[in-house]
Amino acid sequence: MFGVLLLAAVPVAAAVSRLQQAPTRAVVEVDIDARCTGGDNTSITIRPWNLRIRQGDEVSWVLNRNANSSDITITPKRENWPFADQPPYRGSKATPARTGGMRPNAQGRYAYNVSLICTNGARSDTVMVDPDIIVD
Repeated sequence: MFGVLLLAAVPVAAAVSRLQQAPTRAVVEVDIDARCTGGDNTSITIRPWNLRIRQGDEVSWVLNRNANSSDITITPKRENWPFADQPPYRGSKATPARTGGMRPNAQGRYAYNVSLICTNGARSDTVMVDPDIIVD
């Protein structure tokens, strides 16, 4: 009788263990490039512009190694923000800006700013653009 009870308890314990594990999170990259071609001609590329992620994902903003900028800063446009860690997020060519710790039930659309200084020789241009994050 004890053997039957022991065997019946093993599958239940395994199922409870699987339920307690946190879901796997994806780190979704946003690629940023800035080119200053002289005068007031600055070209900024952000891919994807509208970033679609899932609940629990993290975001990493990667500055192109050939960009005419050495640093980026990411800030939300409004107080409502899907991530628990507090912005601003700062990054460089060597170290991407990165979020973590998404808030529960964060579904929605979130506008944010990407700020950088684009430099080409002695000329520089301060740039701020505002793409979106969409949490499904």
